[in-house]
Amino acid sequence: HASTRRSSLKSGKKKTPVTLKSTRAEIDSLLGQIYTNEASMEHEEALGLLEEASNILHSVVAAVEKRELNPSGKHGKGISDIVGRVMHIYDEVSAQSTSLQIPCYEFCQEALDTLSRWNLNFQSAHYEHAIAVANREEKWKEAANLFFKQIDPGAGYNPVRVSIADPQGLYAIARYAQAQESAVAELVFDAVMQLSMVSPQDQANYVLAAGTALGMADEWQSAIEYLNSSYTAKQLGQ
Repeated sequence: HASTRRSSLKSGKKKTPVTLKSTRAEIDSLLGQIYTNEASMEHEEALGLLEEASNILHSVVAAVEKRELNPSGKHGKGISDIVGRVMHIYDEVSAQSTSLQIPCYEFCQEALDTLSRWNLNFQSAHYEHAIAVANREEKWKEAANLFFKQIDPGAGYNPVRVSIADPQGLYAIARYAQAQESAVAELVFDAVMQLSMVSPQDQANYVLAAGTALGMADEWQSAIEYLNSSYTAKQLGQ
């Protein structure tokens, strides 16, 4: 199937200007293919989907270069949404092809670099997809740095959504701290403090998510010791 899709891309070059609406439709079609695929992806299929999604991103880049789309003007929000949807495809392909060891994160990095080049702020979806893909590839440093950037209070004071059941950003910090032989629980709960500065009403959920992340990283003991002895733990009401 992937080879058929690639050949259609080569032979069907669009002569009409790229529009956000048509681009969203292309992405929705690809996501539909992914969601209807109940089994794990074959290598060729995964590569084909990554190529198609990357080509969509490149078509948007080309449209910007031709001034058909203006990221610094009225099209900025729509372009940011498109990039997030493309990264959604990268994330889904990564999740369904983990055994194939296909490097999906490099595609996410290209998308993030594109946003930076156009001075478009990263949205929560951009962070979440990139962090999830980086974690699957055990790129702990990249994933942790992205989450630190997302929760930086100086980045705009926007509350960050953290899943209690699957806190990928906090998990990345835990695994990065392990790799650096740093104080794992301390770093994770420092992140909780940063999150709580921006959204105090969500502090209890952040603490629960930290517990989940430390458990995922087999750091239950260090979490208990930290919460029993730390001044920060007292501040968190634990």
